[in-house]
Amino acid sequence: MMNILNRSRCLATQTLTLVLACLLAATGLALLGGPTAAGAQQATELELEPLIRVDQFGYLPVSPKVAVFADPVEGFNGDESYSPGNRIELRRAGDGSTVVAGSPTQWNRGRIDPQSGDRGWTFEFTDVQEPGVYYLADVENGVRSYEFAIGSNVYDDVLDAAMKMFWYNRGNVAHQGPLAGPWTDDAAYIGPNQDTEARWIDDPNNPATARDLSGGWFDAGDTNKYVTFANSVVHQLLSSYQDFPQVFDDDAGIPESGNGVPDVVDEVLWEIDWLKKMQNPDGGVLIKVGETEYTAGPVPSEVRLPRFYEEACSSATIAAAGMFAHTAVVLRDLSGFEPEVRDLTRRAKRAWKWFHRNAIDTDCDPGLVTAGDADMSREDQLGETVTAAVYLHELTGAKKFRRAIGRNLGNTMVVRDPGYGRYEAQQGDALAAYLDQPNAKRSQVRKIRREMRRAARNDVVRFAPEAGLYRSYLPEPNIHWGSNMIRANAGSSSALIAAAGVDAANRWQHLDRASTNLQSFHGLNPMGLVYLSNMEQFGSERSASEIYHYWFGEGTPFDSSITSPFGPAPGYLVGGPNPTYSGSVPGLADQPPLKVYLDWNTVENEERSYEITEPSTSYQAAYVRLLASVMVNDQ
Repeated sequence: MMNILNRSRCLATQTLTLVLACLLAATGLALLGGPTAAGAQQATELELEPLIRVDQFGYLPVSPKVAVFADPVEGFNGDESYSPGNRIELRRAGDGSTVVAGSPTQWNRGRIDPQSGDRGWTFEFTDVQEPGVYYLADVENGVRSYEFAIGSNVYDDVLDAAMKMFWYNRGNVAHQGPLAGPWTDDAAYIGPNQDTEARWIDDPNNPATARDLSGGWFDAGDTNKYVTFANSVVHQLLSSYQDFPQVFDDDAGIPESGNGVPDVVDEVLWEIDWLKKMQNPDGGVLIKVGETEYTAGPVPSEVRLPRFYEEACSSATIAAAGMFAHTAVVLRDLSGFEPEVRDLTRRAKRAWKWFHRNAIDTDCDPGLVTAGDADMSREDQLGETVTAAVYLHELTGAKKFRRAIGRNLGNTMVVRDPGYGRYEAQQGDALAAYLDQPNAKRSQVRKIRREMRRAARNDVVRFAPEAGLYRSYLPEPNIHWGSNMIRANAGSSSALIAAAGVDAANRWQHLDRASTNLQSFHGLNPMGLVYLSNMEQFGSERSASEIYHYWFGEGTPFDSSITSPFGPAPGYLVGGPNPTYSGSVPGLADQPPLKVYLDWNTVENEERSYEITEPSTSYQAAYVRLLASVMVNDQ
């Protein structure tokens, strides 16, 4: 990227043509006035080279625009070879005319990037902002990249698709009609002993324990519903709306669209209505509801397994306190929600009291309802008291919540981890919100800002393109099961630090880090893959075709966007590369860290595709927050 000084000097230039020429000169590119002999060559005359990695959806006008030319050395594609020529041209797709041309820059003196097993080159065209559809042409080799757009709306439909994932994952409702497209099914888990009459796992034969626990989201690729796992999801969606309301509309294609309430808020309210059912009259909150075995049907509505709930837990209760309070804060600013605000405030206070009157239990979930262990450590539960206290303090102004923040600030991941929000992102968002509360305690504000400044210097948050060929570097210990969530959270943390102004001199670098992390989900990665499912209709050329999911399983019409009639519903973010993969696919775990990925959904023979391609509402909310932060910072 050109530095801020060069940006400022170029803006002083008088004519538009000279401005562009000046900006391009700062990055070593040449401005060309129209079609050249080489530029007139149409894209169809060039061979597609997928090893030219770009954001397949496109680029916002002021976002960094850097393509990677990959030469695989290690890993599954190590037998491929590609070396770009000396002349790279950015061309308009419509007429083949060349906009800028230049030479690629070798990354890190030709060394192999250890996380991808690739060596490579980069080509920057950041300062091209004119809307249109483009591609990159390697003139000497006669190859080109995928086409991509530049414009202020390149991600609008992507955001709608990503948000609609939550509707497809809603439990106990029919997905039918025009909103569903081909991904239709009747309401699932509403039969005898299912979600409308789930029983207590400790007394499963007693009909008196039956409770209506219908609603909410199925958590991930399984159909269980967890209070603790919903925690980051609810908070990140609410924070996204609070921080970037201009990118969210009332037209995402869900049943509530057009009701005058932003769809992201409607989606959160769907989950909140379920959380209310999980709260006991004394304030305690049940931890989860689901099955004791997992058997997928051809479609979810045909599964007849009984459903059970587990008891109220301290972890679920403090998490619910924060979610109720945060939702009340958001609804206060929307008309017509006054009764709901009062109800949620009462529920948050009851949950807060229950948590503090009962012992903290770190082993509450017995695991009888299968899949994820929903327990939280003592430190994590105390950290969540800070999340809840921030929003209760905003609602009430009570000093006891300020004291709780000070008492437990050291238990938050903001303090315990140098990445400010890459883990437990909701805590980082809450503390950032606390900075703006007029009666926040000054000493606490200073400590939070110190933690932000510390994170700004860390490679998790700091923009460090020299550290990784694909420009969105994460330390290798952070590349694990669900790595895409960590990458999204790291990008959001960069945007948050930029907004807080704690490292003003490097504000553009932090915003560039957020943009580049987002681009890594859109094809700027060693797999050359958009990590969202079935996105070709939204502009991608190659997206995740299979995901591990209870509905879109192997052998169904929704199995694969390549080989089955429909493939999975669009917009699901997969878990991502996972060097800790423990399944039976030969050689997969031996790949370079960012290539431990396979586009498949098989679970037979211990293949465990869920360790890599399973989506999750947690991953999805992290992606939505990052996407929104990048979209708003281009406006």
